[in-house]
Amino acid sequence: MEERQSIGVLSDRFYPLARYSDFLASDLDRRAKRQYRRPFASLSLDQRTVLLKDALASRDRTTQRLYTGAVFLTEAAVYGGIRDDRAGCRLTGFPGGYQLVPRTKVDGTLTARLSGLSRSLDGNPA
Repeated sequence: MEERQSIGVLSDRFYPLARYSDFLASDLDRRAKRQYRRPFASLSLDQRTVLLKDALASRDRTTQRLYTGAVFLTEAAVYGGIRDDRAGCRLTGFPGGYQLVPRTKVDGTLTARLSGLSRSLDGNPA
């Protein structure tokens, strides 16, 4: 799920980086074929990480800025839920928004900490 979110956000026309998504994909493939003789999609996570770190450290400032933007947008998509509020993130243990938790699993400490100190006549925080 997280991988689909990251790929989808890079080509989402809402974000200006989408204009460069084809370049980023072809550049990653070019780098992968040059270093590992295989396309980027077939590389291990460690190999992909090496290529991304190399691109982020590029002497070409434009390439460096594009990759920095792509990494930031991907992190926001995966960890911030900007593509799918309900997706969550298994790496951080966040279950995603808009999911009801059974009352048996609700801990009263959070509710007490977030509720107002005073209440109106009908029981609502005031």
